[in-house]
Amino acid sequence: MSRSLKESFAASTASPLEGKVIKATDSSMDVPKAKHLEAILLFTHLPDYNQGKIVDALLARSKHHSAVVVLKALIVFHRLLRDGHERFSQYLVTSTTFFDLEAFVDSSTPDALSMSGFIQAYAAYIELKIATYRQLGFDVCHVNASDHIARMRRDSPPQICENLRIFIKKAHQLLLCVSEKAPETGVQLHAQAHGSFAVEIKFPPAMLFSNNCIKGATKLLLKDMLKVFVVLNENVVSMLEAYFKMQKKDASDSLALYEEFVGVCEQLDVFFNKCKNGQILDGRNIPELTAAPKVLLPAMRQYLENYGARRQTAEEADTVAQQLSHVRLGGVSVSEEEASEA
Repeated sequence: MSRSLKESFAASTASPLEGKVIKATDSSMDVPKAKHLEAILLFTHLPDYNQGKIVDALLARSKHHSAVVVLKALIVFHRLLRDGHERFSQYLVTSTTFFDLEAFVDSSTPDALSMSGFIQAYAAYIELKIATYRQLGFDVCHVNASDHIARMRRDSPPQICENLRIFIKKAHQLLLCVSEKAPETGVQLHAQAHGSFAVEIKFPPAMLFSNNCIKGATKLLLKDMLKVFVVLNENVVSMLEAYFKMQKKDASDSLALYEEFVGVCEQLDVFFNKCKNGQILDGRNIPELTAAPKVLLPAMRQYLENYGARRQTAEEADTVAQQLSHVRLGGVSVSEEEASEA
């Protein structure tokens, strides 16, 4: 029997849920079909349905030897975290389940080996999404996160700094999935199967757009990044508005975080341009990224260096106010509604 026939037989003899999971994560080089994804999403909304059954069915597929099957299992996980009922996410944050894919390698074909590097970074990002939910009690990328995001706007300066740490870390891990540097990491293969040697996984950047499965995952990553940036952007603006009234420790933390934010914006610009060229959103517009204003940095550093020695002048305050209007995507703030449309 061919692999596809084996999968068809397994799906026909499995439970309704397991059958849909097998079909959504089959070995074909296409993204999971919408009808199978919608069916699995429905299980997360069924009252009193054991969410552990969904997790176990997907984890079983993530243990497969095929890079295609594993990647599609991760894509389904990602969709459920974004669009499924929150009880699915709540189950995950209370469990000790992990993908254990940091050393995943499928060396059956050159393409499979290349996909392995993407899978490692992608699995780490999804695990970070779960960890972030555990920290915050919600996922900003979830379809129903708007009320939680609105409450964040009332956070104190120390909490704003903590929010920035969380979302900058999330942005870094997300960007690692699509970074040209990510595949350069060597992975130690199992000695029993391959002997004692290290293999360097090569992940050509073109695979982001030429490999259907990776392109599907990249589309989800882009949607997440747009939502993460909305929240990151709003927290940065709130931090800057309060910066020249902060205590020294909060100001020191905020300065370091703003410097990181500037670096994230530079990487995001590269990522967004890749997505435009690769038509990740099927020709839909991806917002232009206006670089975070570095002109604020000298005034922020001076405030910290001279802390307590003098107050901010009216001219400096006006400069900061003008520059705050440029901490935007395309010069215009991207709203939650616009991000949710992506």
